[in-house]
Amino acid sequence: MPMFSIRTPSIQLGILKATLNSNSIPAIDFYLNLDFAEAIGTEFFEKSANACSLLLGDWLFAGQAFPDLIENSYLKNAKDELAAIFSNNEDGITDSHQKRLIHIKENIVPKWIEKKSTNSVWNDFDVVGFSCTFSQTISSLALAKSPKERLPNLKIVFGGISMDGTMGEEVKHNSPYVDIVVQGEGEQSILQVVQDLKNNASTPIYKPRKFTKMDDIPLPDYTGYFKKIETIPANVESVELDVGAMPLETSRGCWWGQKNTCTFCGLNGENAKYREKSPEKVLDEIDKLSRKHQRFDFLAVDNILSSKSYFTFLPQLAEIKSSFRFFFETRANLSYERMKLLSNAGIHAVQPGIESLNTNVLRLMKKGTNAIQNLDTLKWGIHFGIGVRWNILYGFPGEKEEWYEEMQVLISKISHFQPPTGINHIRMDRFSPYFNDYFGISRQAPKKGRDI
Repeated sequence: MPMFSIRTPSIQLGILKATLNSNSIPAIDFYLNLDFAEAIGTEFFEKSANACSLLLGDWLFAGQAFPDLIENSYLKNAKDELAAIFSNNEDGITDSHQKRLIHIKENIVPKWIEKKSTNSVWNDFDVVGFSCTFSQTISSLALAKSPKERLPNLKIVFGGISMDGTMGEEVKHNSPYVDIVVQGEGEQSILQVVQDLKNNASTPIYKPRKFTKMDDIPLPDYTGYFKKIETIPANVESVELDVGAMPLETSRGCWWGQKNTCTFCGLNGENAKYREKSPEKVLDEIDKLSRKHQRFDFLAVDNILSSKSYFTFLPQLAEIKSSFRFFFETRANLSYERMKLLSNAGIHAVQPGIESLNTNVLRLMKKGTNAIQNLDTLKWGIHFGIGVRWNILYGFPGEKEEWYEEMQVLISKISHFQPPTGINHIRMDRFSPYFNDYFGISRQAPKKGRDI
């Protein structure tokens, strides 16, 4: 569903589809984000998808999900942040972009929802599932309502990280057309859901009874995405889609988070338990996916690359000496030796979680690294030609102004390093230590303009 990026297939859909089909349960995936991108323009869609933290997608679909909602302040309150995404205009989002967003919300979205919700294809299914990650929940609610009203025997299932904890409970409680919410990992739960529905014994909320064994996860099926992407005209917005990097999963959870979760991080929901696939399993998936789809770029969806990988998986990958290219998230303690190994293994870009160039700030966020290590990572990235994606965070309880003044002086001396992609105020993301434990934070509330 919108507003999931159109540049890559969904590993969630790919794994669930493969899980069902391998258990003799016919399953078809629908990339409706690609349909919506075609409706509003692919380039404009992708920029909008990148604004998930601004809840732009939620705002676009909110009127269809909640017809009684009265909202007229979002564009005004988010104008500066939207400008950075759409126009780089210091005075805020331009009139043309604002008019285009209003047109999409008031004209394109209602017609698109009507067209998709009345399609006869709904009659072909007993169960329809919606995968809800970043900025997909509201669009999913908007689309699910009408088919359920027309086909009361159709079962609507919601899952994904946006259904974890109280979020999923509230979706189920307030959305009578959602029959089932799956929380946590879906491979086991989806099979149980189907079996229970056959036996008329389903429950409102499902959670996996145990963790999925990583080597038991089937090869993701991305066929539906690549077939669909070929049908989108190249001239939808006079821009060629830069698509095709295949999501690859070598691990789940965060091994650092098991020891000491970063204060601002809520990525793992209610569980950060770290597990990884065997090197043989990962290498086999890389080989099969590249042969099947004739693509050689991979986007690792892992939270973090394991320390063990530098002695097992990466040396084996380097021995292949292929034209594969990979992106991984790592710790920000990348020495010369580790960067050299990453380069030899075909890793062309990393996101090492640098977050700051001041050790005092890093201590506040419990990163377990220091400024020298972060600078080392940036230095060796340049040396080995590896892209280092990083940003600077600020706004931590207990921070001091002089720490940022020191960082400002330091940054002026490293202009030859790769620059940060942005400077961002921290958020109190659900499930993060800041959200759960407060750290002396006396008031929690939606950011102005986000209470849609």
